[in-house]
Amino acid sequence: MSTSSIPTTPTEKTPLTSVQEDHAYQHSTKRESRSPCPALNAMANHGYLPRDGRGIGMFQMAYALREVYNLSLPLAFFLTIVGFILCAPWWPFHWTINLHDLSRHNQIEHNCSLCHADAKPGAEFAPWHVSFTLLHRLLGTTSSGYLNIDSFVEARIQRARDDPKPLCSVHREIAHGEAALTMLVLGQRLAKDSPDEKLVVPYQFIQQWFGCSRLPEGWKKPEKEIGLFEAGWLSRNVKKAIEKRRAQLDRILEKSA
Repeated sequence: MSTSSIPTTPTEKTPLTSVQEDHAYQHSTKRESRSPCPALNAMANHGYLPRDGRGIGMFQMAYALREVYNLSLPLAFFLTIVGFILCAPWWPFHWTINLHDLSRHNQIEHNCSLCHADAKPGAEFAPWHVSFTLLHRLLGTTSSGYLNIDSFVEARIQRARDDPKPLCSVHREIAHGEAALTMLVLGQRLAKDSPDEKLVVPYQFIQQWFGCSRLPEGWKKPEKEIGLFEAGWLSRNVKKAIEKRRAQLDRILEKSA
């Protein structure tokens, strides 16, 4: 499928809707705080979090994750608490966070992101704006109209090749978890009883969620609650699939040498 239809700016195909509408999409301005996480940015752009992205409380963020994405209470608080501990300013500590705080490099954010450029050497914060070059590459892993686990595996391997310094074990696990949560939150089941590793994400959902930081048109939050077990299980499957694919590529290289 051609990627020429990806909007070059977040508003090209997503015009602002009236702010009087409940949770209407409103693209962020330069003065508003945003993070490298499309899930949180979309919640702010739809008003589930403060639209300016500032002064967000711990309970406020956790309950918004539950309301919008149907995360279990333990998973929502786990993600929120980790974010606050690693990224919120320690002094003075106000028990609130700005979305841009989550851009602190090598805390939760890491190089080799699927859709964001790497941090510049020595920078405290990484870029939070989407890289449309990387988004094109992610979407280019499929020609079927949707992305599956193999698509995310291929994209992760491609990004790993971009950086001669591999991610540390912690950030590799975070990267696996990001792919897993994307599939669980945006994924659709081709059959009613298909397992989570068979979830597929429509092409346009990736375009709008990553490219425009908005809740995709036609998307509904998962009917089944997403818990720590489900997220961890699918993350491990992503890891295994990456290891399997890398082994296949290594064998191909050995034969061609």
